[in-house]
Amino acid sequence: MKLTGKALEEFEKWYANNPAHYHEAPPKQLEFGKIDVRCQWGVYQDWADRLGYVLNTYCNASGYLYELHRNAANGGTHLHDSGYEANTEHGAWYTNQEARNASVDKLNELINEN
Repeated sequence: MKLTGKALEEFEKWYANNPAHYHEAPPKQLEFGKIDVRCQWGVYQDWADRLGYVLNTYCNASGYLYELHRNAANGGTHLHDSGYEANTEHGAWYTNQEARNASVDKLNELINEN
């Protein structure tokens, strides 16, 4: 769940200027890397929403998967479903966190392509 290039620059700018700050420790914002990885996912979801994307993970009989959409305000277009890209015999991730990581990686890829 690492951002690179343009995506990282945009995220850092957004995170530094986000009024929510995701913590209760004024006056300085908590360093993103010090936030629990499960909470980082929620911050990434908020940032993705701000950019017009919806990140979602879900579980089916095979395991954990993710979907990536443009939000309704941007047409609600389905952009990507993880399908069988998981590196497992059953085509899904074993944990929800693995699917979350993959979804952020895919978002990073999409942002850096544009």
